[in-house]
Amino acid sequence: MTMMATTRQLDKILSRLSLSTIQSQRCSLKLPTIMSLSTMSSQQIGHDDDNNNKREVVTFLGLNNLRDNPNAIKTKRRVGRGIGSSKGKTCGRGHKGQKARSGGGPSPTFEGGQTTFIKRLPKRGFNNANNATHMVPLNIGTIQDYIDMGRLILPAPSDPPLTIKDLMHAGMVKSNSIRHGIKLLGKGNERLRSKVRIDVSRASKGAIEAV
Repeated sequence: MTMMATTRQLDKILSRLSLSTIQSQRCSLKLPTIMSLSTMSSQQIGHDDDNNNKREVVTFLGLNNLRDNPNAIKTKRRVGRGIGSSKGKTCGRGHKGQKARSGGGPSPTFEGGQTTFIKRLPKRGFNNANNATHMVPLNIGTIQDYIDMGRLILPAPSDPPLTIKDLMHAGMVKSNSIRHGIKLLGKGNERLRSKVRIDVSRASKGAIEAV
């Protein structure tokens, strides 16, 4: 008992020494100290004589006491932890079956074996995605821009017209993007100043009129 008393006294003395050293360091460095209402005197607080003995403890919000409200987050039940957890062994899935397997279960569109809703809907129109010929679009304004930059040289009247190979060498299209051909479009036809003779797979009505 005497040893415990002496150790407690030593702890009190050390705590007082540490507080005194901290206060002396603050005074020497002239650092701003934050005082709470619990450490201020009654004259500083300015209360009436009846409330002089009362002290109000103010807790400042900081990262050390920032937390959620009590019971704001519900703890998830851990399954498979024995019979005492109410979700042990089979974990609430029952014995065997499709829905007891990991990743198992019917499709969200499964309706118990009856014809699904998507199959009962009437079909309209058609889809030509598998047989469509995807053309690379090329505008007339782009051709005029490449002519102005000097990257596309127009052939002479006696020479054959421009082909897809010439457009590819000029860098207007990539060879790996051309699967079925190039379609000439009429965007930028108001900027066309050169007489262009070109041979492409397809062309729009506006592009034919502009060329």
